[in-house]
Amino acid sequence: MSIFGLGGGVSFYERVQHIRHPEPMPDPTWNYVVLAAAALFEGISFTIALREFLTQAGTTPFWEAVHRSKDPTTYTVLAENAAALVGFGHSGGQPCF
Repeated sequence: MSIFGLGGGVSFYERVQHIRHPEPMPDPTWNYVVLAAAALFEGISFTIALREFLTQAGTTPFWEAVHRSKDPTTYTVLAENAAALVGFGHSGGQPCF
């Protein structure tokens, strides 16, 4: 827990410093490479989770299967990956602040 707290604190501090003393952005190529790789990996994970969920659900409609499921692992991964992919589409590579 302290790792996340410390990481969040340092991230907040860095953001405040960049707001107070802005610098021009250097070549953003690596930013986009990292975002593309992350989107690829999230997409692969989403596809695997969706395939597993649909296999477990069988012919049951999607939302009913989510509601009836006793194992939250699969749909939790599915929801997390879907949220990450929507976040990639929303941000367009830019921070959402």
